[in-house]
Amino acid sequence: MNKIRLEHELAESIDKWGWKYHHLGIPTDKIMPNERYLPQFKFYVSGFSTSPFGIEWMRFEPDSPFDKLIQTVPHIAFEVQDLDFELANRDLKVIVEPNPPADGIRVAMIEHNGVPIELIEFENNKEMPATNNRKIQMNNFEHNRESWNELTTLHADSSFYDVDSFKKGKTSLNHIEIEELGNIKGKKILHLQCHFGMDTISLARLGAEVVGVDISDTSIQKATELSTELKIPAKFIRSNIYDIGNVLNETFDIVYTSYGAINWLDDLDKWAKIISRYLKPNGIFYMVEFHPLRYMLNDKSEIFYSYFKSKPLETVVEKSYTEKSEISNKNLIHVEWHHSLSEVVNSLVASKLTIAFLNEFPYQVYNCFPNLIENGKGKWLSEKFGDKIPLMYSIKAKIV
Repeated sequence: MNKIRLEHELAESIDKWGWKYHHLGIPTDKIMPNERYLPQFKFYVSGFSTSPFGIEWMRFEPDSPFDKLIQTVPHIAFEVQDLDFELANRDLKVIVEPNPPADGIRVAMIEHNGVPIELIEFENNKEMPATNNRKIQMNNFEHNRESWNELTTLHADSSFYDVDSFKKGKTSLNHIEIEELGNIKGKKILHLQCHFGMDTISLARLGAEVVGVDISDTSIQKATELSTELKIPAKFIRSNIYDIGNVLNETFDIVYTSYGAINWLDDLDKWAKIISRYLKPNGIFYMVEFHPLRYMLNDKSEIFYSYFKSKPLETVVEKSYTEKSEISNKNLIHVEWHHSLSEVVNSLVASKLTIAFLNEFPYQVYNCFPNLIENGKGKWLSEKFGDKIPLMYSIKAKIV
């Protein structure tokens, strides 16, 4: 690092070592727009996804575990191909050891002349070029993570979720899952894609010992706060479902997922293997979901989209399905995948799960899609097709 650099030359780290500029992190004590909270590090980040220059603002809580140098001095971040190689073969002063702050990412912090520098390694970067499919998928999940961080705040304040009634004892579960799950008192349940924890806590109210997992930082933060406020024990973990093995090492009587969950996942074979891995012998998997036929329809109830799995469907997030849910950050996007019933069932069967039942329902329990009409309390039919098409389905399966 002692080489004299001429003004027209690139920095040695870029020119010789192959490091790539990623962002500039600037500490601030001001609340910034569209902040994303990282509870494990107790600080907020914002700005990176919309800045053309990669500027990222960082606002730390007083008890953040980060080194005071990082909390007070701006840092520059570089993407590297092999983090372990760089730390082992460069003359670098490490102040934060390698760690995974997000799914598919490892970082370390070094110090040079009193300035912190962040080194970032993306998953599989050693074996694959930057345009590989896994890198694209990781970005898809990060897009969803960012959008759900904002949506969660809107949802928690909406009448759709009615958190006030929930706090007074109203369950968030619907009659379908309550009836089909049966008695869960004393059961250990893993709730995949738990949002901000209302269903997880409702399961705990029925006597289960529950762990909820979700990709959204804000969801996990609010779920933990809700559990603490209500004094109903439940454990919440922030993780991409595909990376859950890095943060959870136990087995469960029941693995549970529901309503608008698997459309955020690209690989159901991998999903089913995770379910199988976390079930005890004779354990149960249960899901209740929106029917894939519903995802074929556009806003005019016309068949428009493929029933079968296709390329990722990317949409700009303008509002959510709750009232007063217009998005302030116009750069947010959703990335989703369609999955047919055969794909769901075959992925479970391939992971040694025996299907106990598959039920289909001509109604929905939420008024969260266009062109629905209420037909009895808590049952919404297609205005165009009535009870002639399925809008939801449920599956119960047992580990072989």
